[in-house]
Amino acid sequence: MYCFACLEIRAEDILSGKPYKHLALGELRSSAANGCPVCAFLLQHILPALRRPLGPGEVLQIFLEQHSSQYRFKREEASSNREEVRRLNDEDDRFREAGIAAQSGYFSKLIAVVARPELPPPVEATVEERELCYVALEFCTESGEGEGIFEENVARLVRQDPCDPKCYEMVSSWVKTCWEGHDCEPKTDTLLPTRVLEIGRIGEPNLRLIISNGRKGRYVALSHCWGKRPTTTTTIQNIARHLESIVLDALPANFRDAVMISRELGYDYLWIDSLCIIQGDRDDWVTESSLMGQVYQNCAVMLAASGASDSYGGMLNLRAESCALPNSKLFLAPKRRPNQDLEDSELGSRAWTSQERILAPRIIYYSGEQILWECRSDRRAEATIRTLFDTYQSYNKRYHDRLDARILDQDEEETEGEDQDKVNEIVLRPEGWFWAIQGYSRRHLTNPTDKLPALSGLAQNVFHPRRATGGRYLAGLWSNDILRQLLWENGEDRVASFCEANYVSASSLRYITKLSKAKAYRAPSWSWVAYDGPIKNDRGNDFVIPQKEEDVENWNRSQRLNLRVIDIDIRLASKDPFGQVQEGSNIVVEGMCQYVAFKPGYRTIFADGQVECLWNFDVREMGDVERKYLCLQAGRKRGTLRQGKEGNPEDLIKYRLEEIGIRCLVLLEANGTEMWERVGVLTFDVDGESDSGWEKRTLTLI
Repeated sequence: MYCFACLEIRAEDILSGKPYKHLALGELRSSAANGCPVCAFLLQHILPALRRPLGPGEVLQIFLEQHSSQYRFKREEASSNREEVRRLNDEDDRFREAGIAAQSGYFSKLIAVVARPELPPPVEATVEERELCYVALEFCTESGEGEGIFEENVARLVRQDPCDPKCYEMVSSWVKTCWEGHDCEPKTDTLLPTRVLEIGRIGEPNLRLIISNGRKGRYVALSHCWGKRPTTTTTIQNIARHLESIVLDALPANFRDAVMISRELGYDYLWIDSLCIIQGDRDDWVTESSLMGQVYQNCAVMLAASGASDSYGGMLNLRAESCALPNSKLFLAPKRRPNQDLEDSELGSRAWTSQERILAPRIIYYSGEQILWECRSDRRAEATIRTLFDTYQSYNKRYHDRLDARILDQDEEETEGEDQDKVNEIVLRPEGWFWAIQGYSRRHLTNPTDKLPALSGLAQNVFHPRRATGGRYLAGLWSNDILRQLLWENGEDRVASFCEANYVSASSLRYITKLSKAKAYRAPSWSWVAYDGPIKNDRGNDFVIPQKEEDVENWNRSQRLNLRVIDIDIRLASKDPFGQVQEGSNIVVEGMCQYVAFKPGYRTIFADGQVECLWNFDVREMGDVERKYLCLQAGRKRGTLRQGKEGNPEDLIKYRLEEIGIRCLVLLEANGTEMWERVGVLTFDVDGESDSGWEKRTLTLI
């Protein structure tokens, strides 16, 4: 039975910007105890969000308010009004507290439940003192549709049970729409993986492992976190039993749920790494891990257990309950955050899942909040009937758009013979690879030696003959673009900028936030694979040599490279050219060198005095004022001086390219071996260059 206060709630007024004062907290407790479902719902969300315990006799007033999520774009307009700036800053804090990004209200307006003291504190009080709790909610309808003011301002109801037939109906429609109407491949039966689970029909108590022997079909692949607890695996000892039968109820929750979902969607086969790769068999692991990229690329759909931290977390757990409002078709529900569901999860922080997400053609995410969909052509969320693609393009599409470099979408017939040779010359663009490894570098590995194997599927995808070949794979870099790719940098500043922009601390992130060198050898020092943590390649990414200097698209991305690679020696640990490498791998280069002394700040001591420059050590602690570093010129960045009047379209190509900076690798000799290790990069303005102290040398980098 609804209380008198809840019967007075008018969603139209709240959405129009008129706050509704509800019962005070003490009355809210009594009303909830007497059976009011709305009061019980509000109380359930308010109590965990209180910033501090209430004092004796303290009364909290509860308000339902509509809040705009466009406050950041309004701040600049309000810069001359101190009170408005203060209000917007306070709203900033409220959104930060609720975990809502600036554009997260794109499909429904944010409805906030705010608790304020009955006697408000002074105006100078902080937002925490003036508001003791802030909870983000939204109005929903069962269909996700509304009329009038509700047309663009309601979400779709997320049902508490993800096994509800309506949920399966929604997911099936996503799959069907993609299969029949999108360009996402594959759309036909593909070769099954070496081993795959034959899952049977709905209600059957068992499944079994089969050896495919070249059989074709449509299969589902599972992306999940193993976690720290032992999970069910296939081993040499039990593979014979698994080939006969596996009891469904004996499997961890993620595996059981994946079987149930796959059956509901009408698939016969399911691939789970721990059951389809023989664990503890080194030879089988080397072979199958090198094929893992193909497994995810060829699956009909991938299930992602993004709401589970290990195999026992499950995908079909009950979600947060919604509450029906009286005399209305509306529900009140927790605000859903589709982008954060995908990025801020245990699954999203694991290294192996990076290539899985990029390569899989279709992905269904089961998060703790809702079900989400991602393919190269669309992105959907259970909480809205509208596409998210315009706001958040799919991870898969962003990668492939960066990697594919054909100026026009040519087909095979248009690119045969000489034309094909011309296309191959220009097809490789480094953006896709840089973009992928920058995200990958921050992710965690249970086994640190898997840094290259966990990326091998993606590397094979780059090397595919239908794509631009990057040449030879060099422990995370590509030979055809080696000079630029050697210029990767420590990316800790990116983490700091992200934290500042999103009001979070680095310690709260699931990713690795500090760059450190791996304890055991994994790759040469000149490869980012030798390190754990965030890297970037902004400058290397921008160094594209245009075919013509007047090429407007590339005028600000050109540089002349001075470094020359003489020899490359990559020592593979197995037959997999994209897998682990052995100690002793090196490259021999020739370039202009000079010993330099590091000075904290932006100055460096060269042979002819101090020069202003920017240091970026691979590990911050490597900077030592007592050491002499060898500075190896890697290239000269070129910028532009514009000619003509600003804003005149006819002047767009009137640029004069000039050198504006010099990029260098910073090296240290490896224990008197006459071999050199990379320890960072250095950039200084061309104005600070002179010929003094520079000499051409041939160096072996290890």
